[in-house]
Amino acid sequence: MTHNPPKEYTTTVYYNNVKSLQNAQGYQGPTGTFNAFQLHPRESRVYGFSLGVQRDIGFGTVVGVGYVGNLSRNLTGQQNLNTVPYGAQYLQANQDPTKASCAGKTVNVNCTPNPLPDNFFRKYMGYGTINDRFTGLTSNYHSLQVSANRRFKGGLQFGVAYTWSRAMDYADSYDGGVASYQNWRVWNYGPAGFDVRNILVVNYLWSIPNGSRLWNNFATRTLLDGWQISGIASYTGGEPATTGYSAKYPNSYTNTTGGGDGARVVLTSDPMKKAPHKFGQWFDTSVFQAPTLSTLDNTKCGGVCPDLATALQTGALVMSNGVSPYAPVRLPGYTNFDTALFKNFKMENKFAVQLRLETYNTFNTPEFNMVNVGGSGFGTAPSFDANGAQTNASFGQISGSNGPRVLQLAGRISF
Repeated sequence: MTHNPPKEYTTTVYYNNVKSLQNAQGYQGPTGTFNAFQLHPRESRVYGFSLGVQRDIGFGTVVGVGYVGNLSRNLTGQQNLNTVPYGAQYLQANQDPTKASCAGKTVNVNCTPNPLPDNFFRKYMGYGTINDRFTGLTSNYHSLQVSANRRFKGGLQFGVAYTWSRAMDYADSYDGGVASYQNWRVWNYGPAGFDVRNILVVNYLWSIPNGSRLWNNFATRTLLDGWQISGIASYTGGEPATTGYSAKYPNSYTNTTGGGDGARVVLTSDPMKKAPHKFGQWFDTSVFQAPTLSTLDNTKCGGVCPDLATALQTGALVMSNGVSPYAPVRLPGYTNFDTALFKNFKMENKFAVQLRLETYNTFNTPEFNMVNVGGSGFGTAPSFDANGAQTNASFGQISGSNGPRVLQLAGRISF
């Protein structure tokens, strides 16, 4: 609350300059950001539950199968209570009077909207963004976990662990933002940013049999004894990703919704259903379409629609179809091998020396983990032609990897 008036008051000046502002008396303008909190917030809670079965199958090996899950309730989130409604920037009353009028015309078809800044017609005048923090969000996690572990016996130890899981939420972070007008279940609810469906990990340690058993002398004991090899092999599934867009419309207008929560790219099908999974096209890019423009036909209101209620009742306001599921794309998963080779030397039963050669990404294979999906951090947004078809050749291409092989040499003395 420390950023709220009167502790802090940031004004915005329109149609003026600093010189004339110095002589103004009692001037106040819209504050930039205001914070509000739920009057009686509920306590956040997490319910965890699990059920597992283990069995010794012999050979020093134990296998286990388990279900692990949790439900989170009353998580904190926030929404902007002062977002202008969809279509508000098209209303004649909210247009800049110095620009051409759209009275008697259809906005976004034969008339370009030229609205005033949003602060002139927000719901709560005198304020800009009003972040309302509340405790009403939820999340859930469910997983199947399978494992097999062999204790160190006969010079060999290994473990295998596989997890199938699903994590769903409305926001990944504390005070995550949600839509002001769209249905949260459609607009915000979906796979969490850390939702990785499949994870397989194999770890092992093998003490290689001593070569001196075949030919025992100082040289063979020094060179052929005390070798160990260990490693971790893993497969990690891809994370979900959102998609952005930039569209070219026949009239070149860019005000797609006239306010509200904005629009999203339109999906004609699931982009992962027939995904090629190739370097040049990781998912099906043909199912992406540009959202239609929202339009306001003032002629249906007798020349000028006085408010949004009238525009909706008369059918003058037609909304964009840019409402699509959250994070519809899966980034590629990757397989990784980390390996270590040890050589142990015993020094007169007083101390031991170990030399280690460790490799990360042992086989130096590309571990692709990023795709051009048009979202933040993933590359350039897709572009569309006048008919709404996607035209960006780089859209859907692999665009990043985890990096090359890394070698590490180390020495260790134990006493």
